[in-house]
Amino acid sequence: MGIIITLIDNAGVIQSHEQVTYIPIHDCNTKFNIYLLYRDRPKDTTKNYTIRIDAYDKINLLYLASWTLPVKFIFMPVNRVSAELVIPARYHCHRVCNLQHREQQKLVNTEFCRCESKNPQTTFLDREKCNCSSDSLCVGIVHNRSICLCPLTKMSPRCFIKSICQKNICMNGGLCVPHNDRISLTNFTCACQDGFSGKRCEYEDVKIDISFYDVSIPQSLLVHFITVGEHDLESKFYLTVLQHIYTPSVTIQTKIARSQYCPHIRELFNQTLIAYPIIRRIKYYHLACMKDSNLVCFHDNELFICLCTEEKHANCFHFDFNMTYDCMGSNNCQNGAQCFYGTQCQFSTQQFGLSLDAILGYQIRSNLSISRQSIYVKISIIVASIMLLFGLISGILSILTFQSKPCLKVGCGIYLLASSITSILTIICLNFKLWFLILSQMSILTSRSFLVFSCISLDFILRFLLAVTDWFHACVAVERLVTVIVDVKFNLAKSKTMAKLLIIVISLCTCVTFLHDPIHRYLIDDDEEQRTWCMVHFTPSIEIFNSFINIFHFIVPFGLKLISAMSIIGSIAKRRASVKKQNSYMEHIKKQFRKHKHLIISSSCLVILAMPRLVISFASGCMKSAREPLIFLIGYFVSFMPSLLTFFIFVSTSKTYEREFKTVIRQKWNAIRRRFTHYY
Repeated sequence: MGIIITLIDNAGVIQSHEQVTYIPIHDCNTKFNIYLLYRDRPKDTTKNYTIRIDAYDKINLLYLASWTLPVKFIFMPVNRVSAELVIPARYHCHRVCNLQHREQQKLVNTEFCRCESKNPQTTFLDREKCNCSSDSLCVGIVHNRSICLCPLTKMSPRCFIKSICQKNICMNGGLCVPHNDRISLTNFTCACQDGFSGKRCEYEDVKIDISFYDVSIPQSLLVHFITVGEHDLESKFYLTVLQHIYTPSVTIQTKIARSQYCPHIRELFNQTLIAYPIIRRIKYYHLACMKDSNLVCFHDNELFICLCTEEKHANCFHFDFNMTYDCMGSNNCQNGAQCFYGTQCQFSTQQFGLSLDAILGYQIRSNLSISRQSIYVKISIIVASIMLLFGLISGILSILTFQSKPCLKVGCGIYLLASSITSILTIICLNFKLWFLILSQMSILTSRSFLVFSCISLDFILRFLLAVTDWFHACVAVERLVTVIVDVKFNLAKSKTMAKLLIIVISLCTCVTFLHDPIHRYLIDDDEEQRTWCMVHFTPSIEIFNSFINIFHFIVPFGLKLISAMSIIGSIAKRRASVKKQNSYMEHIKKQFRKHKHLIISSSCLVILAMPRLVISFASGCMKSAREPLIFLIGYFVSFMPSLLTFFIFVSTSKTYEREFKTVIRQKWNAIRRRFTHYY
């Protein structure tokens, strides 16, 4: 990384400059002492001066970041300015550059945007004023001389001399970085790849391969490598590995098992001892190793981690349990981790009705074929395909039954015909959602407009279809109750008209109640994993409304179906009891229950199958790990089962509809036979 430090007056004139080659893996905690001189002596005290620091990537000479530090006390002969710089991973500038510039860049510590020139050899400067080499970057002019930023393979003020890194002398893929040419022309540093070290990256680092035995695999690991100096202790310790004699360039394979568990002291000592002050309590730590011969280590979650030696003594050392890994203040992690996942903990698994993106998204591996995907992805494809097959069969048979003239004479048939259509659409939309998720996470679908449209529409359509189907089933139950209560006064014409009107009203109202979902959906690019995710983020008030709407669309249709079924049985039994007084009311209830049990069965089946949508989200709280989605995946697919079973729940359990189905099938079969007979 090339760091350009310049002293600039308020007219933009560079007074002096310094250039530093910064290697993060070597110089992270290094202090650089730089002297910047005024061009004129004595300096012009009527001007204001600023120290500007620009950072560039020396591999491809790309601009990274800038900082400005004001020189506050102009009257003093010398000003000492200190600063700690943290280069952010990314920055966003909302100002627009004109057509002569290609990209905005934002100063890290001020609200100022810098526009890069389209010419790769200059920044804001006229190319004719610069005399740097063609493969370098001209970043300024001072004393009529160019300030040139050289690539790794060049050196000298104008970058015309080949550096020692012209031929990469680092081994194992290391990157050669030359030192400042004013200090040495032959010194260099090798930035080694992970797994290698040494002056020229010639040594292979110690490797530790960890596998898991009889413990669940976590979503992520935070491993502390603790190195103990040879003169302080006689060996070098790790939490999972102990080397008595250090051996370089070896691969260590170990297993993490329950026998290596390091318990808290509250699992080892009584409350009286734990209540002691730390100075007094630590004297008893040896007892833990003496009492339990299988104990490997333990900790107090305050100051110490202790290892049990072969002599059953506690070898304790200080450990910072409150260490914060916030990247020196540039922390992009969100939401406190619990019930969240992703490289920045940006994805929630806690919201009501887990999305397929949250359950399956991290199981899909980018740039791998379907055959090489995880078992959960393959299971999802198989299950969704089977559901599509059964859903189409059930839906088509239901449509054939309910579109017949006898069924359409009453509102029930119209409701059931509408629910059959929405059931087919639900299963088709589910499969489309699954394949869209798989193909987009495999980086096959990359069209931004298509991704945005799918993100906004698919989950909204699925929620709408599931809810509206439940309401149609509830309307069937209510109309059956009205038929029983009104009896001979029931008006078939009004029933048909009311059914058509209610289908439109229910569809519109249900759609409106879910409009908040697509409004709050957006795409987010995960640069770390090279993925694009469909996200939904609700404010607390919208979150409450969303939960209420989901519960409302679940509880109310279920309540209507159950109350209607029980009322039908009770009403018929009461009427029969008034006519046939030789039997008791309870006997009539039992008889009517046996006769109309299909009403209770259909309502109960629909509720039981839809229950996972409610139970999973509220009973288990959230999906703790994206690695183990099986239970949530099962619950997600089970909640779509009612869409597969329209025929079996409403046709097979009803003698009237079953008889009508057989009639329709017989008519279709006869029509097919007549057509074949006509041709042959």
